[in-house]
Amino acid sequence: QVGPAGAAMLGSVVLPASGLRKLTLTGNRVMAAGLAALAGGLPRSETISELNLADNSITHSAGALPAVAALCEALRSNASMTFLDLSHNTLGPEATQALAEAADMCPGLKGLRVGEPGVPTKLFKQAFRDGKKKKGKKGKKGKKKK
Repeated sequence: QVGPAGAAMLGSVVLPASGLRKLTLTGNRVMAAGLAALAGGLPRSETISELNLADNSITHSAGALPAVAALCEALRSNASMTFLDLSHNTLGPEATQALAEAADMCPGLKGLRVGEPGVPTKLFKQAFRDGKKKKGKKGKKGKKKK
């Protein structure tokens, strides 16, 4: 397991210098401290496009909100990020709301996964993006409306 210390090393050394495009740390107990450390390296990474932090014990009771705030700030200054997965972490409604707002300010971010128990459906729908483009509405007999 990578843990918070390993995430700190990734954030300070590997992300800025490696040319890494995808980083998957699913189930590595990165926790809030590790998320904050990874966020510190994101603005200096010009190539990272996908970050998967699903199931990493990032919880609202262990300081997720400040860590997510650091991530949101990093996302605003990272133009290469297109997909972020924070599913299966108990971030809480406040942190999920902050992510949804940050995602709206990041035009390159096409996919965002945040799913957990206790997040209101409306907020979940606002925060969740699957990266698919919306299709135009169709009229009668399956033809697109003009």
